[in-house]
Amino acid sequence: MKINDVELKYLGHSGFLIENSCVIYIDPYNIKDDLKKADLILITHSHYDHCSFADIGKVVKEGTTIVIPADCQSKITRFDVPVKMEIVEPGQEINFRNVKIDILPAYNVDKSFHPKEEGWLGYLLKMDNVLI
Repeated sequence: MKINDVELKYLGHSGFLIENSCVIYIDPYNIKDDLKKADLILITHSHYDHCSFADIGKVVKEGTTIVIPADCQSKITRFDVPVKMEIVEPGQEINFRNVKIDILPAYNVDKSFHPKEEGWLGYLLKMDNVLI
């Protein structure tokens, strides 16, 4: 789907690719090997199907910014290429180039393995008059 100059692609499971003036991934998991390298990667929580070291490794490049909750830190520090890791929590707001990102709480009310107490993340992206 393309709106204005923002393109959104569903990658399966909980993964998305967003392209405008930069390449953004959210929770890449079981992705192809030949995708564009990321400028920004947003990770919601530490479960293997959201913070997949192997899949992030397919799109990470030197200088990629990876936004994570604190419980993902040990995975992200293992990359051989220098990346910028930004640990955030719900209620924060960050800016990346022309993208404003509100950090929101994300949890399930009916699943014990996604409790509110973990402080896991959702993201509201604002760019080019488009909200994702």
